Amino acid sequence: MQDLRGSEDAVYCCRLLGADQIMAERVVLLFGWGPEEVGRASSLLYLAETAASMKLEVKVFLYAEGVVLARKETAEKMDRDISERFKRVLRHEKVTFYACSEAAHKRAISEADLAPSISMIGYASFLDMAVEAKAVITV
Repeated sequence: MQDLRGSEDAVYCCRLLGADQIMAERVVLLFGWGPEEVGRASSLLYLAETAASMKLEVKVFLYAEGVVLARKETAEKMDRDISERFKRVLRHEKVTFYACSEAAHKRAISEADLAPSISMIGYASFLDMAVEAKAVITV
């Protein structure tokens, strides 16, 4: 019964603050490793899939060398399992991928080079997401 009371309190607080609906719980995954780090990329995908299966909204921010993963067909060149999981996670309604615009620019990656459904954002947008998230996890 204690858990239910906590939910009721959260709804009450949202109504007090003028929110029309309860905000989804969100987690941000921060990834800065390149495609040579297959094990780390695998961990990123497992975390994203697991969080999404827990009904969490998942935002993945690819920065530094991690932005290379956002390039079309990069995942396909890494590993068959990574390629299949990456495609599946990109299509998941609870998961959104973002490429760091500064990191992409330094690596001559344009928005046209990005895999479908990956958007390019800057550090300010990332920080806004991080502040609003329940957790930020660096993989």
